[in-house]
Amino acid sequence: MGRQLDLDIVNIVATNIDDDGFLEGQYDADGDEGSPSYPHRHPHGLFSRPLDPVVDDGTGQVDPSQACSAFAFHQGGEGHIIALDDPRTVAKLPAILPGETCLHNDFGCFQRLTADGSLVQSTTTTGGGNDGQGVAQWVTPTMHQRTAPWGRETFDQMSFRWAHAGGAKLTLGFISGMPAPMDSGRSYVRAQADMVELNASAITIGPTGSVSQPVAYAQPLVDILSAIGIALSAISTALATGAPSGGGIPGAAVVAPLVVNCEELISGALITISTQTAIG
Repeated sequence: MGRQLDLDIVNIVATNIDDDGFLEGQYDADGDEGSPSYPHRHPHGLFSRPLDPVVDDGTGQVDPSQACSAFAFHQGGEGHIIALDDPRTVAKLPAILPGETCLHNDFGCFQRLTADGSLVQSTTTTGGGNDGQGVAQWVTPTMHQRTAPWGRETFDQMSFRWAHAGGAKLTLGFISGMPAPMDSGRSYVRAQADMVELNASAITIGPTGSVSQPVAYAQPLVDILSAIGIALSAISTALATGAPSGGGIPGAAVVAPLVVNCEELISGALITISTQTAIG
């Protein structure tokens, strides 16, 4: 004949890890400050340690509304504890629908398997606390999305969209229905930011398989245009000065202003390139 099983629903008073690394706990035994320490039992693959309860200062008893309940059972002389729900934790969790499952800790962080086949993971900037901002991830049958105070990321059938709170945005997407000759294009990339920097040893523009157009690096182009400006300046000086005998070159009065104007245009181009272009 098997041993009799004595089962009761109790409130956990305290937990501890024994010398062998196993979780033990005490519960609010009648007439005692707490039961002896008994080992905690867990469903296979799940290990959880509850919070300590709030104890009433007047009575010294555990407040059931602020404590984790448990099954306490004895079989023969052996005692065991299986932790159940904690009202303090349940208040922080979403109301689940029939058939749903929610894995959580006592601080408000949870992973929810929803009725529509989605997986939701949620925490906050304070580790799940109500005083923090939400940090969450959704994996649904139609999209993958992550949100936080610092930005949002969405990936679905049409596009990948990334937006940072600082203003930077990146979109990679699918397009259709464009008029000819653009109807052959099926994808696009759009980047938005106050500054865009491309860092690579080689940068080309053009479709794969065709002759691509190289992108000029800013500093070498600035150096080249600077050299052209110096050369034109020397030409202007020579035209204005004339031959060694002092005679002027015919047409110098007409050519010199044109060269000066060319110098000004190149100077403006140098300023534009050096201040607005940074590819490299």
